[in-house]
Amino acid sequence: MNRRSISNSIVRLAALGTILASGSRLVAQERPLPPLAEYSIRLSDSIVFEVDPRIELLSGAQSATSWVRDSRGPGGGDNRYFNELSALFKPFSGSRGVRESQAMTRRGFSYDAPPAFVLSLDGGAAMLPPAEGWSEYLVRRAGSAARLDAFASALAKLYEDAEFEGFLAKHEEDYRRWLSEASDGFDAASVSAWIEDFYGRPSIPAEYRFVFAPAMFPGGGYGFSRVVGDGDDRRMLVYQVVRAQGSADGGPGFPSGSSLAML
Repeated sequence: MNRRSISNSIVRLAALGTILASGSRLVAQERPLPPLAEYSIRLSDSIVFEVDPRIELLSGAQSATSWVRDSRGPGGGDNRYFNELSALFKPFSGSRGVRESQAMTRRGFSYDAPPAFVLSLDGGAAMLPPAEGWSEYLVRRAGSAARLDAFASALAKLYEDAEFEGFLAKHEEDYRRWLSEASDGFDAASVSAWIEDFYGRPSIPAEYRFVFAPAMFPGGGYGFSRVVGDGDDRRMLVYQVVRAQGSADGGPGFPSGSSLAML
């Protein structure tokens, strides 16, 4: 990944904070920090690196669709993790989860829309629609909220039928290693300061989550944000999906921490 593309990726992440900016200033995060996702490390009060099970489930479902055969798929055959994930879901190619994923892809629900959709889901393995409701953007991309509801329900069933929790547990050491490697050299303080200087401080606590997606898309990344919680617990989650580059040793080939922090 070159310096320019990395800078663009960081800009996309920070750009999501414009929803918060609007001339206001970030309030100090004095409340207890929210619990971390199962596979995550916190680099600062506002920056988290994680592998999100929802993204991995989506990647598995999409691996059994036409998505994997075109430019939106991971491409190549050297990513061992993707190959294992794909093998797990191959027997479920006729499942409702895979069929819904294929149908959504054919409707043009692709690129940034699937990650934004799955990162909106609540309730852990229950894959429930977001408490705050679907965003207008996702409803427009899908065609209706009912389609999003159906896709969420189908993914929850697929998670259970594929015994996906076991797959995640099997790869826990991989997730920890990839996150550790990516965090090495990442200057969280400088990145946080840069985001704040660029946009000003938002009016509610913000958490920037770098979601590493070892089996989704070739290169680059997508951004997404949502507001969660009520009252004093209200906060903004700003996601940057860091996609696999591929590497000679068969790993996903994520950028280094120093590269991610390069502005």
